[in-house]
Amino acid sequence: MEKRVIGTESWFGKWCSALRHGLASRGAGVNAANGLNEMIAEQGFGSIQQRDVWMPIGPCFPEGMADGARLNLVGEFMRENVKAFIQVGRDLIIGSGMASDEYDTIVHEATKEVHDITFPMLLRLHCVTARK
Repeated sequence: MEKRVIGTESWFGKWCSALRHGLASRGAGVNAANGLNEMIAEQGFGSIQQRDVWMPIGPCFPEGMADGARLNLVGEFMRENVKAFIQVGRDLIIGSGMASDEYDTIVHEATKEVHDITFPMLLRLHCVTARK
């Protein structure tokens, strides 16, 4: 049975999957959030709290919705950040075995997809706060 990676139906999802593979192939901790509590506590911090924040990529909320205009503005900023982020993964992803022409296609299509946003996209950020 073929293993499917969630989100790879979109070009941006394919790019994220390739980035994750590139990081993992170099031994990078792609699940670093799992150990943040212990790492931060070892540095003498307390009152550690973790939560996931879902950020829109692009304007995907109706203007009439409560906070819709604010969330769409956040989405505009995140969209520009994501487009810039897509452009910097070349060496890592190609270095993990992807052909450069395949990479160029994914980058082109992912950038276009994020720029044109035809369906809601959200990015999960794992946030940690602590006190010393």
